[in-house]
Amino acid sequence: MLIGKPGAARTAISAASSDRVTVRGRDLANDLMGRTSFTDYVFLLATGRTPTEDLRRRPGRASGRDRRWRARLRLRGAGHG
Repeated sequence: MLIGKPGAARTAISAASSDRVTVRGRDLANDLMGRTSFTDYVFLLATGRTPTEDLRRRPGRASGRDRRWRARLRLRGAGHG
């Protein structure tokens, strides 16, 4: 029984080859590891973009759009999604 679409799975979040792993279009080893905080990395995974300096300094004052993605993450973490 087939579950899901036939063929290879595709995602916009990451890709891997024998010599490289990319996450949201950025090279994991050369661009992200050792250069990105965990918080910035999670933000990149969830939104596809890096946080602005304002969001880094004052995460509690994020825009409405950013508050919505945080709420979705909280719901998923609580087993609701």
